Amino acid sequence: MENELVSIIMPSWNTGNFIAESIQSVINQTYKNWELIIVDDCSTDNTDEIVSFYKDQRIKYLKNEKNSGAAITRNKALREAQGEWIAFLDSDDLWAPEKLEHQINFMKNNGYNLSFTEYEKIDEESKPLNVYVSGPETVNKRKMYNYDYIGQLTMMYSTKAFGLIQIKDIKKTEKTMITLKSAREIEAMDRAGDFLASIHIGLRDLLKPGVDMWEVEEYVRRRCKEENVLPLQIGVEGSIMDYPYATCCGLNDEVAHAFPRHYILKDGDLLKVDMVLSEPIDKSVLDVSKLDFDNVAQVKKYTESYSGGLADSCWAYAIGTPSDEVKKLMEVTREAMYLGIEQAVVGNRIGDIGAAIQEYAESRGYGVVRDLVGHGVGPTMHEEPMVPNYGVAGRGLRLKEGMVLTIEPMINTGTWEIDTDLETGWAHKTLDGGLSCQYEHQFVITKDGPVILTSQGEERTY
Repeated sequence: MENELVSIIMPSWNTGNFIAESIQSVINQTYKNWELIIVDDCSTDNTDEIVSFYKDQRIKYLKNEKNSGAAITRNKALREAQGEWIAFLDSDDLWAPEKLEHQINFMKNNGYNLSFTEYEKIDEESKPLNVYVSGPETVNKRKMYNYDYIGQLTMMYSTKAFGLIQIKDIKKTEKTMITLKSAREIEAMDRAGDFLASIHIGLRDLLKPGVDMWEVEEYVRRRCKEENVLPLQIGVEGSIMDYPYATCCGLNDEVAHAFPRHYILKDGDLLKVDMVLSEPIDKSVLDVSKLDFDNVAQVKKYTESYSGGLADSCWAYAIGTPSDEVKKLMEVTREAMYLGIEQAVVGNRIGDIGAAIQEYAESRGYGVVRDLVGHGVGPTMHEEPMVPNYGVAGRGLRLKEGMVLTIEPMINTGTWEIDTDLETGWAHKTLDGGLSCQYEHQFVITKDGPVILTSQGEERTY
């Protein structure tokens, strides 16, 4: 069995505090026929010194000429791979000693060309968090469009079956740094939040049985042109196509990112409306009324380069008279959001937010979506840190004054697992066809606690 070489791909960038443990976890493997290809992306810490210490001939160490990002770094390592099998391990992750042996035996015995496993999260001191992440027992192309189904450190595939799968480059505009917002930035986001909240308030009167769902999109577009506001979701890059609308309109079992369309709303429907909007813009800078919102490429030039205040909020609406099932799901989801927000205080951790949401929802028999999470906001709509709706209290990044975050629990009546529209790469639905609900507020963490920037009035009254 060990006559088949495994090529282990390890990108590194400023992981001097962790990479020695990662390398040692490879050396400790019971399966010995491997090569470890480390490519460093111009680290500025002591990564080079640590890696150079290892004299094992199975370890290859390469360096980028310039900082290029994780995808390009992994691809460089892949081009050096000689193995019949490819495995991945980031330079701050660890493997159990029997990982390779067990996984190869499993694949060979069952005739599989690709497999992945469950993994456990650890903190920066390598202490277990008792949080286990796993996907479904099987995965197909449709499910692969959902991110986080496969933890990269768990995946292995056959080069004979797939070749060397190159990884898509990550756009340079994507941020990985957490920024604390200034008073000026918070004020700009507050203006954006006030306008967005007024949209949600206006939808309360619009959404009734017999109304065409497309009127939601038309209403938001009209209000944006009247107030000179950019609908920032238009042009967001997706896996297959750029997002073409100002709103996301999720109906019943649709979890998130569903397109608005012509559909006559029925009594008892559950509709979730999500949007990201700018603050009102000076017309001397940009006249939004002159933009053609159907021309995605035209609008994208402005939404991509926008750097002012912005707000992100989703709200759920019961159409007509909701069933008891819909009513209870909405109540639990909304309360879960507020319980999460209450944990967003200086000194707490990201895990405190997720733990509060997860405990409340799961104790009432609901599934908490894992694949889609809250996030930081500003200057772009999706910033670090990610804010999961699940977790362990006392774990994760410590919260600081000046952070602007969204908390957006997506709660399902059945399984937490979701599926994705293969044709567009956007709309997510519950895997079992059950109902899903989402509420989302954007807020800033102050020394006195969280302040909601997308408030529609007195909290818990709307």
